[in-house]
Amino acid sequence: MTVLLILFTLILFLATDHFVQKTRLARARRLAGESVTSAVLTSFGLPENVGLALNHTWMREEERGVLTIGVDEFIGRLVGAVEDIVLPHSGAIIAPAFSSFTLRDGTKQLELTSPVHGRVVEVNQKVLRNPALARKDPYGEGWLVKIRADRAEAARVVTRRGTDAINWLRVQGELAKLFFVNRMPQPALATMYDGGVAADGVLQHFDAEIWREFQTEFTDLRSN
Repeated sequence: MTVLLILFTLILFLATDHFVQKTRLARARRLAGESVTSAVLTSFGLPENVGLALNHTWMREEERGVLTIGVDEFIGRLVGAVEDIVLPHSGAIIAPAFSSFTLRDGTKQLELTSPVHGRVVEVNQKVLRNPALARKDPYGEGWLVKIRADRAEAARVVTRRGTDAINWLRVQGELAKLFFVNRMPQPALATMYDGGVAADGVLQHFDAEIWREFQTEFTDLRSN
């Protein structure tokens, strides 16, 4: 009887120890994953509460039914410094079917649509005075407008977040490189890349027609 009791105690101890070690390992892996995710998000400057739409605009819910909208770092990096940003006025209705935001540089411009239907409740006056904010701080002071939208409709908008968004940005970056390589004037090709990625303001090398082609390929929800 004593032998059986000792054997049972040993088995119980081993089972308990196995469960504890398994739990610790799972927790360590979870924390490591969270750490890597956080580091990756930080390296891209992408806040976790921001969702990227298919046309490189982003959305963030500030309060019930109010969304902040801007353009992502992909657009800011490739377009570079623009002379002007045109935004709808407060009270205007914006929707994915119509151009809402325009980035202008001389005779060249890039039009983007809102990822969701809504009424503009606030326009970022800072970015109107200083368009560079949209490139330097796209998810912060460089936001464009705040709109009041139907939450159910906003929830149906296809957006990417976290590591999914980062992986998508990487794929979009590769597609952008192919887009520019096929159109880049040979003398400018050598200055196009910075560490294997398209350099800041690469669109500045191109004319208005290429800007329109880029818009169709990357920033027009109506063609996606």
